[in-house]
Amino acid sequence: MIEIGPAFFSTRHSNGLVEGINNAIKTLKRVGYGFRNFEQFRERILVNFLQPL
Repeated sequence: MIEIGPAFFSTRHSNGLVEGINNAIKTLKRVGYGFRNFEQFRERILVNFLQPL
């Protein structure tokens, strides 16, 4: 049985990175309300999160 509670203390894992990415995508969605189609919105998200090599 999995105990419901603060999992960070037992596993030392956090979903902070995912929450930050989700927040940034929602911000892009608000700012980019005028995107012509989903493909442009998708490309904007990918450009913002690609790591330089």
